[in-house]
Amino acid sequence: MTMQPLRDVHIKTIQILKDHGIPNPTLESRLLACFVYDLTPEAFILESDRSIDEEKIEIFIKRRVAGEPLSKIIGEKEFWSHRFYTSSKTLDPRPDSEVLIESALSHVKDKEIPLRILDMGTGTGCLALTLLLEFPNAQAVGLDISTDALEIAQKNAALHGVEERVDFIEGDFSDVFDDPFDLVISNPPYIPTRDIDGLQTEVRLFDPMFALDGGIDGLDPYRILAKSLGKNLKNKGLFVLEFGIGQAEDVCAILKESDLAILEVNRDIENRERCIIGQNHR
Repeated sequence: MTMQPLRDVHIKTIQILKDHGIPNPTLESRLLACFVYDLTPEAFILESDRSIDEEKIEIFIKRRVAGEPLSKIIGEKEFWSHRFYTSSKTLDPRPDSEVLIESALSHVKDKEIPLRILDMGTGTGCLALTLLLEFPNAQAVGLDISTDALEIAQKNAALHGVEERVDFIEGDFSDVFDDPFDLVISNPPYIPTRDIDGLQTEVRLFDPMFALDGGIDGLDPYRILAKSLGKNLKNKGLFVLEFGIGQAEDVCAILKESDLAILEVNRDIENRERCIIGQNHR
């Protein structure tokens, strides 16, 4: 056991992470230390002289510099300023996907409206649950093919106190419900199969493949969604879909073939086309 002041361990960890090209090494060092030593952010600052066992954090540092995302190590990730549990069985919530929430909010101005929301491919549940937090009278269904992901989503619903307003169901993009929804939201897999091997290590090795691989051209999920959206949406119901870089035109064409109207194509935090918002005509 090697006892060192927390401050010294923090400084040493920052340098190791920096030497391995880890972005935001100071923040990541703090988050790792809080996780390993069970510290609140306040305690991390106030107890910087506290002696800790340096060896306890070393295994986690090794995992991080080997490419494992911090979120997978500590089991959580922030999205829309909310904390969400994540795991190796779920796609991490990403800042790029926050444009889906922004797009929905820009088209549904009345936050008191009793929306019915369907999140197809819910993963951690971050999209559906964030919308429930924004719309206090809304109800949601989260759909996913992974029972492991649904367990994480249910855990997140309990974390945010909305478990009474959401149902999580095992299913896929082709599922059709008897009662149509006001809003369908989805971040489907959209990486072309041939591009998987070229993804960053953090994504390729630590995110579930079924949440990444969109088929030969990355568009298979949209072909399926185009057929189910019209049936799952009310007349004038809205859909919000994420897509990959350079896919906007193809995804719009697929949706239009199913008589779905495209209202906007919106850009993410990096100013890349990332999200389509549209409407059902029926």
